[in-house]
Amino acid sequence: MATTIDDNAAEDSTNVIDNPEEIQRQAMAQATRILEKARCNESEMEAWTVLGSSLLKVPLGLIKALDPGSELITTGGVQDALSTIVDITEEGIASLPPQSDPTGGGQWATTVHRTVQALTVQQMAEQAQHMTENRLLEGAALQKAWSILNSQPKDPNLWLKLLDERLQALRVYHARHQPSNVMEDDSRPHKRRRWGNPAADGYDLSATIQQRLVALQNEESLFSPDEVLGKYLDLHAVYIQTQQDGLFSGAGAKLGQYIDFLQILANGLDNTGSQAFPLDEHAKLSNRKKYVRFLTSLQTYLQSFLNRTAPLIDAKDIELEALKKLHNIWREKGGVPAVWSCKPIEAALAEDSTSGTTSSSLDLSQFSTPEELAEAVDGDKLKLELSRLGLKCGGTTLDRAKRLFMLREKKLEELPPSLFAKKSNASSSSMHRIDIARQEVIVQALLDQLRPILDASIRRCERQMTQTLAEREREIQEDLYGVPTDATKKSGTSANDDGDSDDDAPIYNPKNVPLDWDGKPIAYWLFKLHGLNHYYPCEICGGESYRGRRNFELHFAEQRHAAGMKSLGIPNTKHFHGVTNIDDAKRLWENLGAKLNQSQFDGAQEEQFEDSHGNILSRTAYEDLARQGLL
Repeated sequence: MATTIDDNAAEDSTNVIDNPEEIQRQAMAQATRILEKARCNESEMEAWTVLGSSLLKVPLGLIKALDPGSELITTGGVQDALSTIVDITEEGIASLPPQSDPTGGGQWATTVHRTVQALTVQQMAEQAQHMTENRLLEGAALQKAWSILNSQPKDPNLWLKLLDERLQALRVYHARHQPSNVMEDDSRPHKRRRWGNPAADGYDLSATIQQRLVALQNEESLFSPDEVLGKYLDLHAVYIQTQQDGLFSGAGAKLGQYIDFLQILANGLDNTGSQAFPLDEHAKLSNRKKYVRFLTSLQTYLQSFLNRTAPLIDAKDIELEALKKLHNIWREKGGVPAVWSCKPIEAALAEDSTSGTTSSSLDLSQFSTPEELAEAVDGDKLKLELSRLGLKCGGTTLDRAKRLFMLREKKLEELPPSLFAKKSNASSSSMHRIDIARQEVIVQALLDQLRPILDASIRRCERQMTQTLAEREREIQEDLYGVPTDATKKSGTSANDDGDSDDDAPIYNPKNVPLDWDGKPIAYWLFKLHGLNHYYPCEICGGESYRGRRNFELHFAEQRHAAGMKSLGIPNTKHFHGVTNIDDAKRLWENLGAKLNQSQFDGAQEEQFEDSHGNILSRTAYEDLARQGLL
């Protein structure tokens, strides 16, 4: 009886085989391959799980605390993966100038730690899905192979024959590839001994992690230089766009410097900080396009930054929780106290925009005619209800009631197209309020999630006001790779010293001076030397104030001041350096123009002519005499 093996089993599965022993051989080979593949998948899943638990036991960023040779880790592949993580971290540290070994607790180690954690979760999810698909696809093939084995005459020695053949093939292979027969390349560095055997294990965690970390090490566009691998925020693009739009102009906010912009964000958009948000409800609605552009840019950056620095956190969960709280408050009060004025008539607008509402929130069954509906419900409320459903909201109160009353008998999609608004009613001021409020709470939720990083960015900007270029570069190296271990030795302290409790004490900073690189306030004399206790306003820049004399001097060459001078029709030359008042700049420009006019050559007055008698005449006198024929 002729029998065939499954198409996914062997290379010659399409050939008809009459030899029962060969049929059993192929069925056994197929079953063995399926079982071996399942074993490799299970082992890889277990290895990723062990690696993930090992990373969670170690504090974030302390890669050196990992112990690849720990007796608790019995899987060689996991030990190789941990060694790869430690090695690539030390390679980054080795790029520093010769100095004492850093602690390994810098931002580079933290980024490596987070990246491997995210990779572990991703691989576990993909592996679980792959195993589920394989069980469905290969389960039938395995069952068919076993049915073929059971249908053929059983040979008890067949398993031993297959084992002997496989063992003989392995011996021949290793005899041909003995170490003595292979020429060693002395120029290549010796590789570290591996605990695992990828060929036998069926997976190689070390290679997967190394490929991901090398790509991270060579990826220059993942983080900007100012972000320092995700330790600080880089909102310069949003800050420049806000300055160009003039969003906060006339709102009484000091937005002359980048640190002022960060401080506004730290105070919050919901007026819960130490200072109220510069824009009130009227300013937000009157400058809606600029404000929405500001919120959109800020939201896009914060979402991107959170995905890059905390890949295990789902930003959507944070946003949905914030929107849920907003909808509860808006549904109850029709606004947000201290942020948006409460209008109970707009409470219905708090419905989730993604819910796909197709019915009216009013109970239309209580009314028998549109006239009763028009008498019982206010016209503005009918307008809001129609606007929310996308229907035309114009006309009298009775017209609105008739359109809305049609939903009593029909569904929204069954209404004629002529009843729907041609353009979305989202352009009304009522929808502006709820839409902007939604975007505000999302941005505020992201800012709250990144609060420690935002505070660290503000402290860094304060330090940079008094730092030299060399000090800034040294701080970046310490942020990336940790503080050198000899820094504690020079200060006479130890890591196990009991005096470390003094560092945890609150910092005494009554005058609110900037912090130095070590987290302590700079000397007060240095603070006053740089003039950081003085603010210099500039009327040409829209009333912005600049902190410190140095920043004030530099702003005359910046784009904002040049744009202000251009709007006045005055060139931004050295003559106007130090002029901040608009009237002073105009008077100076008039005086300079008068002097320039006096110094210009006037041919009618200064050009001279000589007549035939040798008399010197001006051009005007010469032309007059010539016309009279007296020359």
